[in-house]
Amino acid sequence: MVSRRFHDEPFDEATLAKLRLYELYVEAWLQVFLSRPRWHELHVFDFFAGPGRDVAGVDGSPLRLLKQLSAYRGLVS
Repeated sequence: MVSRRFHDEPFDEATLAKLRLYELYVEAWLQVFLSRPRWHELHVFDFFAGPGRDVAGVDGSPLRLLKQLSAYRGLVS
């Protein structure tokens, strides 16, 4: 069971590895998904998102996603 204080601690090495894999996945997925610019809107749901950063200021999944999306801002009108 997850501790209620989960977000009061810095990410451990396993979480950092998972976040890096997530970031690489999002980067590759966006390139494929947005390669045909026919989308007017893009909706992405992160049901496991926490507050955005850990207590040490390391970006979590929501901010990593936003950084990847910013590279493709011109493809989604």
